[in-house]
Amino acid sequence: MARKPAPVPEKPSAQNWAYMLHDYALDHLDGWTIPAAAQELQTTRWVVEKAVRRLRQQLGEDGRTNLICTPGGAGRPWVFTIATDREEAQEWARWSNLHAESRIETIRSVNASFVRGSRGNTIEGKKARYIDKFLGRLLEDLAELSEVG
Repeated sequence: MARKPAPVPEKPSAQNWAYMLHDYALDHLDGWTIPAAAQELQTTRWVVEKAVRRLRQQLGEDGRTNLICTPGGAGRPWVFTIATDREEAQEWARWSNLHAESRIETIRSVNASFVRGSRGNTIEGKKARYIDKFLGRLLEDLAELSEVG
């Protein structure tokens, strides 16, 4: 009688990887890097990076805890830590906002070529113009806040 093959373990979902990474982060409160987490969790850096994004989304909904990271030094990976109060996360939040604003500027600049290269009566042309208008207003509002602060 032939033996039944052992069941192949299911591949963890993105959500499960986020849970595993949360537990990993709590076990490494002094900090950890993506390469170290990938090695210990026996997966790839790509999977850990996706889990970081998912975990940050979850923690953002909670509003009390952040997964922050700081430069590990020249040529070294960033160090991630769990921050449970605003003071711990303040510098990260400032950097993250600057990074987001820079990305918005870049996205708007790239989108500008779509605005110039498309007709306004097509769906893609309308989307490009809407994105340009929305991002322009957002950048204006951010600039006003910078002038006030």
